[in-house]
Amino acid sequence: MFKARIAIFFFLLFTGSVVQAQLVYHWDFTSGSTIDSINGVAATLANPVGLSAAGYSFTNEGDGITINQPGGLAVSSTYTIEMDFSLEIFEDEYQRLIDFNDFSTDAGMYVYDDYFYFYDESPDDDTYTISTDERVTFRISRDGSTNLVTATLNGTELWSFTDSSGYAEFSGTNNIMHFFEDESDEHPTGTVSEIRVFASATASPGRTGTTSVPTLPLGGLAILAALIGWLGMRSASRDFFKIH
Repeated sequence: MFKARIAIFFFLLFTGSVVQAQLVYHWDFTSGSTIDSINGVAATLANPVGLSAAGYSFTNEGDGITINQPGGLAVSSTYTIEMDFSLEIFEDEYQRLIDFNDFSTDAGMYVYDDYFYFYDESPDDDTYTISTDERVTFRISRDGSTNLVTATLNGTELWSFTDSSGYAEFSGTNNIMHFFEDESDEHPTGTVSEIRVFASATASPGRTGTTSVPTLPLGGLAILAALIGWLGMRSASRDFFKIH
């Protein structure tokens, strides 16, 4: 029993460190703060008075969120971003959710009409839609090793595409991030409560700002097996000396 408890302790310690390493930023705007709770990175609000217990409310006047990522923490080609928000839906109009390249191109993540679309790369699929003031959890991830971009809505996959042109990479100075803002007139209107960013395309984000415990990598399994074996040898050795 003692051996099992020790093994479980080290297993949790190891997997816990993996989980924490994946989560880079967590902004909870319902707390009244614009500082992320993981690494202390500030989110700049275009309209600070829009911050309330409900989150940050932005309008089609361009009340977006800007984040300059610090060196050593910045995500660029590999990441997962998860956002909890609601929008006011406008028929046949684009609303920009995320800009990746400091507005140097129109490419980026949008809601068009009432569905999610990465202009001009993702499938133009309106199977899953969003209604006015409906609170949703939207996730987009990019794997830098394969250039695969995948989007989900409330846990259901919407689409994926191969980003061979790098439009979904954060390529601006300081790997700058723009949320809910456009450089022209495609600003969204709505409220965002949380934004979470992970330094992995395979993270399993959740609303609490933590990840699910991932499958233990092969290296971790080897460490765990060696630990159990070592504990077994110690126990056998003690038993031997007790008998003799």
